[in-house]
Amino acid sequence: MKRTNRPLNIIYFNTSEKGASGGAKIIYGHSDLINKLNISNVTSEVLHIKKNKISKWTTSIKKKLKIKSNKHIGWDAKDITINENYSHEWFDHDVKVKKNFIFDKKKDFIIFPVKTKNGIIAGVWIWIEKKS
Repeated sequence: MKRTNRPLNIIYFNTSEKGASGGAKIIYGHSDLINKLNISNVTSEVLHIKKNKISKWTTSIKKKLKIKSNKHIGWDAKDITINENYSHEWFDHDVKVKKNFIFDKKKDFIIFPVKTKNGIIAGVWIWIEKKS
Protein backbone atom coordinates (compact mmCIF):
# COMPACT_ATOMS: atom_id res chain seq x y z
CA MET A 1 0.00 0.00 0.00
CA LYS A 2 1.38 3.38 -0.98
CA ARG A 3 1.48 6.11 1.69
CA THR A 4 -0.27 9.36 0.79
CA ASN A 5 -0.80 12.76 2.39
CA ARG A 6 -4.36 12.91 1.13
CA PRO A 7 -6.87 13.80 3.89
CA LEU A 8 -9.00 10.97 5.24
CA ASN A 9 -12.22 11.43 7.22
CA ILE A 10 -13.65 8.19 8.60
CA ILE A 11 -17.43 8.51 9.06
CA TYR A 12 -19.28 5.93 11.14
CA PHE A 13 -23.04 5.59 10.63
CA ASN A 14 -24.69 4.81 13.97
CA THR A 15 -28.34 4.30 14.82
CA SER A 16 -29.85 6.59 17.44
CA GLU A 17 -30.91 4.46 20.35
CA LYS A 18 -32.19 5.41 23.79
CA GLY A 19 -29.35 3.64 25.55
CA ALA A 20 -25.81 2.88 24.57
CA SER A 21 -25.54 -0.48 22.81
CA GLY A 22 -22.29 -2.41 22.67
CA GLY A 23 -21.88 -1.59 18.99
CA ALA A 24 -22.41 2.14 19.60
CA LYS A 25 -19.80 2.09 22.36
CA ILE A 26 -17.31 0.43 20.02
CA ILE A 27 -18.04 2.97 17.27
CA TYR A 28 -17.56 5.85 19.71
CA GLY A 29 -14.38 4.26 21.04
CA HIS A 30 -12.92 3.92 17.53
CA SER A 31 -13.85 7.45 16.49
CA ASP A 32 -12.57 8.89 19.78
CA LEU A 33 -9.26 7.05 19.43
CA ILE A 34 -8.78 8.17 15.82
CA ASN A 35 -9.28 11.82 16.84
CA LYS A 36 -7.08 11.55 19.96
CA LEU A 37 -4.19 10.02 18.02
CA ASN A 38 -3.85 13.32 16.11
CA ILE A 39 -2.62 11.60 12.96
CA SER A 40 -1.88 14.15 10.28
CA ASN A 41 -4.77 14.46 7.79
CA VAL A 42 -6.89 11.77 9.53
CA THR A 43 -10.16 12.59 11.33
CA SER A 44 -13.32 10.76 12.32
CA GLU A 45 -17.00 11.63 12.75
CA VAL A 46 -20.16 9.80 13.81
CA LEU A 47 -23.43 10.32 11.91
CA HIS A 48 -26.53 9.40 13.92
CA ILE A 49 -29.39 8.08 11.84
CA LYS A 50 -32.96 7.18 12.67
CA LYS A 51 -36.08 6.08 10.85
CA ASN A 52 -38.22 8.96 9.66
CA LYS A 53 -41.69 9.30 11.18
CA ILE A 54 -43.66 8.04 8.17
CA SER A 55 -41.56 4.86 8.02
CA LYS A 56 -42.00 4.29 11.76
CA TRP A 57 -45.78 4.75 11.47
CA THR A 58 -45.97 2.43 8.45
CA THR A 59 -44.00 -0.28 10.25
CA SER A 60 -46.12 0.11 13.37
CA ILE A 61 -49.41 -0.12 11.45
CA LYS A 62 -48.21 -3.23 9.57
CA LYS A 63 -47.32 -4.88 12.89
CA LYS A 64 -50.69 -4.01 14.46
CA LEU A 65 -52.61 -5.30 11.43
CA LYS A 66 -50.27 -8.31 11.15
CA ILE A 67 -49.46 -7.53 7.53
CA LYS A 68 -46.55 -9.69 6.43
CA SER A 69 -44.16 -8.53 3.79
CA ASN A 70 -41.82 -10.57 1.61
CA LYS A 71 -39.59 -7.53 1.46
CA HIS A 72 -36.18 -7.62 3.12
CA ILE A 73 -35.83 -6.73 6.76
CA GLY A 74 -34.10 -3.46 7.54
CA TRP A 75 -34.16 0.14 6.46
CA ASP A 76 -34.28 1.51 2.94
CA ALA A 77 -32.46 4.74 2.10
CA LYS A 78 -35.82 6.54 1.87
CA ASP A 79 -36.57 5.53 5.49
CA ILE A 80 -33.49 7.21 6.97
CA THR A 81 -33.06 10.69 8.36
CA ILE A 82 -30.41 12.33 10.54
CA ASN A 83 -31.01 12.63 14.26
CA GLU A 84 -29.58 16.11 14.84
CA ASN A 85 -30.63 16.22 18.50
CA TYR A 86 -29.05 12.94 19.55
CA SER A 87 -27.46 13.10 22.99
CA HIS A 88 -24.40 10.97 23.61
CA GLU A 89 -23.23 11.28 27.19
CA TRP A 90 -22.09 7.76 28.14
CA PHE A 91 -18.45 8.80 28.57
CA ASP A 92 -16.06 11.70 27.99
CA HIS A 93 -14.95 11.69 24.39
CA ASP A 94 -13.50 13.63 21.50
CA VAL A 95 -16.07 12.45 18.96
CA LYS A 96 -17.15 14.85 16.24
CA VAL A 97 -20.81 14.50 15.29
CA LYS A 98 -21.76 14.87 11.62
CA LYS A 99 -25.14 16.54 11.08
CA ASN A 100 -25.72 16.19 7.32
CA PHE A 101 -25.58 13.77 4.41
CA ILE A 102 -23.01 15.83 2.51
CA PHE A 103 -19.88 13.80 1.77
CA ASP A 104 -16.58 14.68 0.14
CA LYS A 105 -15.65 11.99 -2.37
CA LYS A 106 -11.97 12.87 -2.10
CA LYS A 107 -11.58 12.24 1.61
CA ASP A 108 -14.61 10.54 3.19
CA PHE A 109 -14.53 6.83 4.05
CA ILE A 110 -17.91 5.61 5.33
CA ILE A 111 -18.52 2.66 7.65
CA PHE A 112 -22.05 1.22 7.96
CA PRO A 113 -22.87 -1.14 10.81
CA VAL A 114 -24.57 -4.31 9.57
CA LYS A 115 -26.30 -6.93 11.67
CA THR A 116 -25.81 -10.41 10.26
CA LYS A 117 -28.18 -13.37 10.56
CA ASN A 118 -26.37 -14.78 13.58
CA GLY A 119 -26.54 -11.45 15.41
CA ILE A 120 -22.95 -10.34 14.85
CA ILE A 121 -22.55 -6.71 13.91
CA ALA A 122 -19.97 -6.16 11.21
CA GLY A 123 -18.76 -3.05 9.44
CA VAL A 124 -19.36 -2.45 5.78
CA TRP A 125 -17.31 0.34 4.33
CA ILE A 126 -17.44 2.42 1.20
CA TRP A 127 -14.73 4.54 -0.32
CA ILE A 128 -16.74 7.16 -2.18
CA GLU A 129 -14.16 8.18 -4.75
CA LYS A 130 -14.45 6.44 -8.11
CA LYS A 131 -11.28 4.66 -9.13
CA SER A 132 -10.13 5.32 -12.68
